[in-house]
Amino acid sequence: MERSEVEILAKEYSGYLKVDISPHVRNVEESIDETLTRLEEFESVLEMASGNLNLIMKRDPNEDVTSLILDQRNELLTICEKVHRLESFIGTVRQTVDKMEKLVTNAELDLKNTTEGKIRSILKPFFRRSDSDVGVSSRSGPVFTPPEIFSTSQLIKSSCLDSNQEAQLNA
Repeated sequence: MERSEVEILAKEYSGYLKVDISPHVRNVEESIDETLTRLEEFESVLEMASGNLNLIMKRDPNEDVTSLILDQRNELLTICEKVHRLESFIGTVRQTVDKMEKLVTNAELDLKNTTEGKIRSILKPFFRRSDSDVGVSSRSGPVFTPPEIFSTSQLIKSSCLDSNQEAQLNA
């Protein structure tokens, strides 16, 4: 083989060995960028935590950290009590709404059972009985008895009274 043929053959074989890895490199770069972003987020969380710790440590050294925690505990208990009152209020509303839904459902069923069909209502004038034939009104249906409904103002006043009584007891 001549030198030029060897060079041509080498160029052809080198073409077979060329590999395009740019898509794979792009995936690796994206993964690295995502990891760096997460590391930065983690670093910011650590900085916030250490900042809060520094604030606690920079306080008066004679002031006990446990007293600070207990102060926060009392505020948290107050918030929890308010949440419990709100849950109780929501429970009362839920019970009343459930009762009303049940009454509406029953009324709809009764209405379906007692109403006349459209054809009968159209034909009713043709088959109308005289007034002497009608003894008692046939339109008497079930009697509606409204459920006992709570008063929002009373519930709110009672919860305010409870919180005022607690404030007086805590003072």
